Amino acid sequence: MVTAMRGMTDLAFDLNSMEPLYSEKSIRAAVSELGSRIEADFGDRELVIIAMLDSALFFAADLVRTLKSHVSIDFLKISGYGSEGETGGEIRVLKDISADIKNKNVLLVDVLAESGLTLDFAAKHLCGMNPSCIKICVLLDCAEMRLADVSPDYAGIVCNAASFAGYGLDIDGRFRNMPCICRLSEI
Repeated sequence: MVTAMRGMTDLAFDLNSMEPLYSEKSIRAAVSELGSRIEADFGDRELVIIAMLDSALFFAADLVRTLKSHVSIDFLKISGYGSEGETGGEIRVLKDISADIKNKNVLLVDVLAESGLTLDFAAKHLCGMNPSCIKICVLLDCAEMRLADVSPDYAGIVCNAASFAGYGLDIDGRFRNMPCICRLSEI
């Protein structure tokens, strides 16, 4: 059993009863479809992929491999959590990009869009670096959870709110390396 803090409530998860929600095969299909859509929109124009750490590492790597045009990749780490994993804390940059994105096409990549607060902050932060354009790509889009006025330009799977683990998503830093995405049920 793993206990995770969400807000002021302890949530306990029984790892033996994790419900596989998206298989490795369905994730691959969604990533491939996203890659095709991005290729259609950007053609052979250079694209700078900015992956949000830590969650987007696997997704960004798989997505980049689907793209045939010239891409470079950089990483941005944003803190969007307050004490004890509570969302809504101070949002700040923990690790900034090193690439010069002025006048470049930027694709901000994260695995999950929920409240949109962190994605909105990241997009505005990158806009200050004067790219030609910024598009947002996520694998999972939980639009019903949106608090910020931000919508992904590319979303692989539209889903309902849940606690997820796997394929870069974690509970207390664990389970990122699972090749599928599981829904965690409270016990």
